[in-house]
Amino acid sequence: MSKQLTTNSLPPKELSIFKRVVVSFVEGPFNPLLSVNRNTTTRKTLAMKGILLSCLGKKEEAREYVKRGLKANISSFVCWHIYGLVQKSDRKYDEAIKCYLQALRLDPDNLQVLRDLSVLQMQLRNYEGCKDTRYKLLMLRPSQRASWIGYALIHHLLENYDTALTVLNEFRKGQGEVSMSYENSELILYQAMILWNPLLKSHEILKVNCTSMYYAVRLAPTVLLRKMLKSEEKLLIRSSKSIRAPDSLADYDTFKSQLDGYLRHYLRKGAPPLFIQLSNLWREKDKLSVLEELLTMYQHNMSKFHSFDGLQDQPEPPSTAIWLSYFIYVPLSFHLLSQEALEVVDDQLRKTPTLVDFYVLKADIYYSAGDVITASRWMEEAQSLDTADRYINARCTKFMVEAHRQVDALAMASKFTRETISAAEYLSEMQCMWFLIENARTYRDLGKYGESLKLCHEVEQHYRNILDDQLDFHSYCLRKGTLRAYVETLRLEDRLRNHASYFDIAHLAIEVCYLLLSLTNLNAIYSGIYSFSQPIYLMEYGDTIRQPGQVMYFAEFNERCLLIGER
Repeated sequence: MSKQLTTNSLPPKELSIFKRVVVSFVEGPFNPLLSVNRNTTTRKTLAMKGILLSCLGKKEEAREYVKRGLKANISSFVCWHIYGLVQKSDRKYDEAIKCYLQALRLDPDNLQVLRDLSVLQMQLRNYEGCKDTRYKLLMLRPSQRASWIGYALIHHLLENYDTALTVLNEFRKGQGEVSMSYENSELILYQAMILWNPLLKSHEILKVNCTSMYYAVRLAPTVLLRKMLKSEEKLLIRSSKSIRAPDSLADYDTFKSQLDGYLRHYLRKGAPPLFIQLSNLWREKDKLSVLEELLTMYQHNMSKFHSFDGLQDQPEPPSTAIWLSYFIYVPLSFHLLSQEALEVVDDQLRKTPTLVDFYVLKADIYYSAGDVITASRWMEEAQSLDTADRYINARCTKFMVEAHRQVDALAMASKFTRETISAAEYLSEMQCMWFLIENARTYRDLGKYGESLKLCHEVEQHYRNILDDQLDFHSYCLRKGTLRAYVETLRLEDRLRNHASYFDIAHLAIEVCYLLLSLTNLNAIYSGIYSFSQPIYLMEYGDTIRQPGQVMYFAEFNERCLLIGER
């Protein structure tokens, strides 16, 4: 920063003040700014004092000083640059870019301004503008690694893959002997990532029809897996991906042998998530029949011989029989066979009253049946048996919130939060979306629409913060060379608001809270809670609707409510 802030044509006294302020900004602390005379008219000193005040959180005073600096000399690139920094700190990125461009008109080759401009252009996804900025940085500093990588990266994002590869190849030629450092390794992997994009477009498989392409793409991993079976059979048995993928194995004899080994390994190990891992098999009748055949065989052999193969000389430990029963009866709750599932779980709890997973399963059964209150009680019982399990604690908290036991939920959540602040503040600080969303729904159900809306806005603010937090990574990732992760982060941020939790909270805020609040203001809801399953025909209330516009509004609202109910 100090190298870029040239100090030509300043009197010796003002030059000394300006240098002190620059040192204070670069190295800290900011206290020396207090000694700067408030009535000084030196443009650069005023601007620097403004940015120091901005760093101290005094936004209004900072803007005042920066504007005074611009007023003193509007042709100073330093003042425009600092004004852009102040605007950036206020998250006014468009205005900051305008300030940077004005600074570049006055000093076209200023490296710091160009770097700051490229960061904001990436933040706003102005790739075309960033391409020009990166090119200028490359021309000014061709010896810097970040200049080459940044220019190649922007061409990659613009899908100019050939240009990106050309730039990277030229950069690597100038590096001389290739070292085995982490940065060079990442650069090679990044080049492979760029090569993959045009490969997908130019590959011969894309020339055939969509159906053929689908089966060809699905066939490729099948062929590879078959080749792996001979040399990597033990590893493959433990690989859940080879079992979970619906089209991963075309040969069902091979599939059966692989599934057999996979089930035996995890039943002996005792893995409660086994059902979730194999949930895709429930969608295919052929593979489901293979699974049922194996489980029936296991159950028969375990009951008679205490082994999977029916061999008395190779008995399984008692825990294997327990996990086999758990895996067999978990699907009952998912298929809404609640009574049958409860009978099985109660029978198992009489045999093993200290096994936490069956208490969790019983809570899930009640939850699937719609009895959230009883589900929260059983989940609380499970949590009391294993107080160190964070997952069960979170599930118990969620069930309590849904059961409108918010005080108990906060007490439960506080077991894994800092003692210095409340559980609600800590979970909000940690951006725990599900907790905020479930509480917002609970407040909605209780008719506390203001509290519900407050939590909706809190979740929205978290998403904004996530988007703003990427600002620091635009320059950091170029320096560290983590290019693949950086590109994936950009793509994630671009589709951030497609996340299910954001849709849930937006739906809750728009379709429920705002509409219900508008109806509440018109005294159109008597109970305070509105059910979307049956619309309210407000024309029957007579006194509350007198204007034709209101009739049209409520007619449209009723239609929207019906659509929401169908969802």
